[in-house]
Amino acid sequence: MKFRFRATLFPLIAAAALASGCGQLDPSITLNETVKTRGDSNTGFSWSDIAEQDLAILLPRDEGEGIKASLQTVSGAKLLSEQWLGVVSDAYLSTDVDSAFEDENMYDDWSLVAIRVSPCSPMGHRPGPEAQRFCWPELRLVWQPVLYDFKPQWSSISFSSYSDDRAIHALYRVHANGTRDQTEVAIQEMTEAIRSGAEVPAELRNRFNALRDAAVETILTQVLALRGQGINVDAFKSLDLRIETFGEDGERRAFYQRLSAMLAIFAEPTRLHTLTSFSLPEGRNPTTIDIWVFLAFDGLDGLLVQKSIEVVSPKSGQVLVDLGTEETVAAAGADQRVLDVIANGTDVGDELAEQVLTNGDDRVSLSDKINDPKRTLVPNTSCATCHSFNDLTFNFHSLSYFENLDITIAKRVRNDVLYDLEWLRASP
Repeated sequence: MKFRFRATLFPLIAAAALASGCGQLDPSITLNETVKTRGDSNTGFSWSDIAEQDLAILLPRDEGEGIKASLQTVSGAKLLSEQWLGVVSDAYLSTDVDSAFEDENMYDDWSLVAIRVSPCSPMGHRPGPEAQRFCWPELRLVWQPVLYDFKPQWSSISFSSYSDDRAIHALYRVHANGTRDQTEVAIQEMTEAIRSGAEVPAELRNRFNALRDAAVETILTQVLALRGQGINVDAFKSLDLRIETFGEDGERRAFYQRLSAMLAIFAEPTRLHTLTSFSLPEGRNPTTIDIWVFLAFDGLDGLLVQKSIEVVSPKSGQVLVDLGTEETVAAAGADQRVLDVIANGTDVGDELAEQVLTNGDDRVSLSDKINDPKRTLVPNTSCATCHSFNDLTFNFHSLSYFENLDITIAKRVRNDVLYDLEWLRASP
């Protein structure tokens, strides 16, 4: 199917200026497990300098500003290409969303609304100490179609900015400059060692930690470099719209230039490892339609390959339910395949009932567990469950906009940021 989004060109802004900030892996630290807490002599900061707005960059909806899908990376690719959007749109065709993903939005509508920098994104399925050791830095971009001076059918007035009830999350693996091949080998070897259940060899553990910490140092150097000069550090210590976006025109433009340059390096399509999406069907009326569809894709050398959505046990690592290539839910509800497994009354069904929201009562009983990254990792619950704990039951946005409302910052997002800060400040 030919995708109908229209493309525009957003210029590459000074991307090469940041390239020198991506440090080489220092051979002298490859066997040093305490590298995580050191202050770097080249960057002049320690990991404890990082604050909330460094790890969660929330962007306003200002017409004519911001980061568009067509921003070019260093390689000349687009951050969010028509090809990727075409693959996602085609995947929706066999679902309740049908062609709404492209019928209601054009390519130019897609804007970056939020960024999450996770220095220790767990790579396994079991929360706890393993997740804190077996993790890797990750850059997550949240895309959403934003319309300006728009009047939906249900409203008698036009809104200055309006975000459609759909989004894309693009997840990129970070590595230090010149260490990509070493990184991939170390990750593969560590994954196999952990799955085997055997003790991880000291040489592998030290090599993995050194590569990971060099990657963390690389991305943290860049997120600190995004800060505007002269801004008190306390201004970055609250989850809110990025402080520079409240500044004068020149300050805002300079911030977006710095952000564009960073993304041009770290969000190359070949670095993408996972892309997820959800969407409401056509109509822009969530309370009446009451259906949302979630999809997931692997990133393989810049291409998207659709994958199954699974819920994995945080105890055993066993797959509790395989939802196939889509998860379809109503507000405060679950996919029918989840309900079927739970209804069987097996041990698997009983455990699944503790991990997935199936009704309104679960929003209360499961909230503390699902929203605690120390107890539940992303693979341990369903896509919809992770997105179901906002005040409005039909607002599935965890870090993006719902219609004309202010940006949503879900409880899980807040707890994830606190978890990351705790990890950065912890002693080895």
